[in-house]
Amino acid sequence: MTEKVSRRGYHLSREYAIDPLEIIFAREVMRTAVVALSSESDAVRVAQILGDDRHAPNRERLFPVVDDRRRLAGVVTRGDLRTWLSAAARERGPLAEAIARKPVVAYDDEPLRLIVFRMAETGLTRFPSLRGVTARWSAWSP
Repeated sequence: MTEKVSRRGYHLSREYAIDPLEIIFAREVMRTAVVALSSESDAVRVAQILGDDRHAPNRERLFPVVDDRRRLAGVVTRGDLRTWLSAAARERGPLAEAIARKPVVAYDDEPLRLIVFRMAETGLTRFPSLRGVTARWSAWSP
């Protein structure tokens, strides 16, 4: 039987191999010690966070921004924060103007295979991770 299937061009070793990205979930590999910014953060606080040596080894590049109810309002990159801060002497709006409002997210109960596909589709390499299944279908649809 295996020989017949092989002659037809199907590679059985690929069919029966376990894909590690299918059995590892985001909650197992995501970073949990991240700095979240408030949408009401002022320039002084953002400058402290960017210049803080405690975060230098990890050098966060994507910061989640939360609203007053601690829900994800958006994300902002380190580069966007620096641009926002450089506008401090000139006319700078609130931090809420610098954030991406509808970020692409990952959920802690998703297998890494889904997240890798999402990365390939969007070209992004970092996502904020959210808990739970209920918000998945309203926030992101494949």
